[in-house]
Amino acid sequence: MSQMSLMSKTSSPRIDSIDGMRALAATAVIFSHVYLSYFQHGLDPARWLDALSPLGGIGVTLFLILSGFCISHMYVGANPRTFQLASFVERRFVRIYPAYVVALLVAVGWLLVCNQKIDIGDFLTHLTLSHNFFPAYALSYGPYWTVALEMQLYGLFAIGMLMTKRMSPKTVLASGIGVWIAWRAVSVLMFGTKFVPETFTFTYSAFGRLLEFALGVLIAANWHRLCDIVFIKKYEVGISLGALMVILSQMVLGSKLGSTNPVNDLLMTCGLGTLFVLSIIPSTRLSALMSKRMLARLGEATYSVYLFHAVVIDIMAKNVLTRMPSNSEFIYLVMTTIVCILTGLGAYMLVERPVMSWAKVWHKRSDMRTVKSVAV
Repeated sequence: MSQMSLMSKTSSPRIDSIDGMRALAATAVIFSHVYLSYFQHGLDPARWLDALSPLGGIGVTLFLILSGFCISHMYVGANPRTFQLASFVERRFVRIYPAYVVALLVAVGWLLVCNQKIDIGDFLTHLTLSHNFFPAYALSYGPYWTVALEMQLYGLFAIGMLMTKRMSPKTVLASGIGVWIAWRAVSVLMFGTKFVPETFTFTYSAFGRLLEFALGVLIAANWHRLCDIVFIKKYEVGISLGALMVILSQMVLGSKLGSTNPVNDLLMTCGLGTLFVLSIIPSTRLSALMSKRMLARLGEATYSVYLFHAVVIDIMAKNVLTRMPSNSEFIYLVMTTIVCILTGLGAYMLVERPVMSWAKVWHKRSDMRTVKSVAV
């Protein structure tokens, strides 16, 4: 077997619209957190801003589907890479942790500037990405609980890949869904469906979000088959409208069923999962839209934008929002979003991109050593 053919089995085609979907999800989260910042600083926003409230949940769900797809595509796609635990852990650590630690230190620095006390236990749980297990610490540094959640889901994915050596991938995936059902059922029975610290930590644990992540893995495993289904492209508009109706129905039912009711997550995951499928199938309208150059460029820096946006919003709220005249909510929303994006792009260029470039060279050398050893 030639080196070229060996290398082709370790690579997957790039899907440009993925970055666009990342950018969309990040913007949705920013809008939602700008809205919440009004209440956090004792202000009453204009009623039209209430429409931004559900966007945070939409962005998180979309991020989780994206994560499941992207992390598994190279292992379960048409040209699967052989899963190696050490390499997987190394790649995920380098991709996630350095930029996260920098952002965490910036967040701590900002709290010190604001004369807020730093709880050493809180900081250590954040440093070890275990804070989402503790109701008192889960939300103290804003959205960093999602980074911990992602890393824990990656751990479950690694366990699942190791399990496929002894059982079929379908069985492993079905087991994951079963764990989600059991976990969420226990959560409802023990804590109900109202948003309280206990339901948050239980619902937004790795087991509590397996549904979205598993859907991403399932889509990755069947992506090439989905691309060949003529029905999807032919009726794209109708399917998109149907997915939007499902998402809207979730928003309506959310207030009645309780914010942590698993039915809400099921509806949101189905609706966003459908739109995600449409966005990654070549030649669909949604794929073309999500592949636009500006969105794709922003999508590349989405992780840095996400890491720093909460600090930026808090700085903007303390120094700008309280001095803005009334009826300027739209201007403030646009201005804050732009500052969040520019800050994230700066962090991407200064921290994330150099680390990724170094890691890419390191991984390429490691892959070539693997290829040479197999060829011999």
